[in-house]
Amino acid sequence: MNIKYINYLIILAIILVIFMLASGVRGQEQFDFPFCQDQTGNGNIAHYDTGLHQIAGNGLLEGSDDVYSLEDGYFLQCFCSPEGQGIQTNWTQANGHEGTIWGEQWNLGSFEYLYENIEYDCSDVTPTPTVEPTATPSATPSYSTPSGGHVSDGLSDGRSDGLSDGGRSSDFERRSPYDGSLVGWK
Repeated sequence: MNIKYINYLIILAIILVIFMLASGVRGQEQFDFPFCQDQTGNGNIAHYDTGLHQIAGNGLLEGSDDVYSLEDGYFLQCFCSPEGQGIQTNWTQANGHEGTIWGEQWNLGSFEYLYENIEYDCSDVTPTPTVEPTATPSATPSYSTPSGGHVSDGLSDGRSDGLSDGGRSSDFERRSPYDGSLVGWK
């Protein structure tokens, strides 16, 4: 056999082995995990508003916790501390890989998992207050009159001078043309 041909086969075998190893690892990493910030409902595996929660690599932490089942062998854990510091844990089933942890204590079944923790901000967004205009009372009083626009003193002649019918003034009192109150003696 030709030495060039043997070298070619060795190089091809090495490339094939590298490709196979890289494919196994890359296949685990290619899953497109969603972001915890985009989750709108409670976790379908677990949901806790408060309490102590086991976070892989971090121990027990206080806060809220949701765990979502995604596709076959993938899980998303969203933890949020009372201070608004979140930890997203991406769980990937990976039996037989070095560095895995057992999933039973996280209620993920009797499998080994690789995990990745990613910090995120889970604090509530404070709404910006909006100012709504309010009506300002007018400084000039307005009056409504039953007599078609002119003010009457309440006497039958329709005048506003406080004089009675026929233009004669009252000898005893004069009333306000606006509300009929006593304004003085004549």
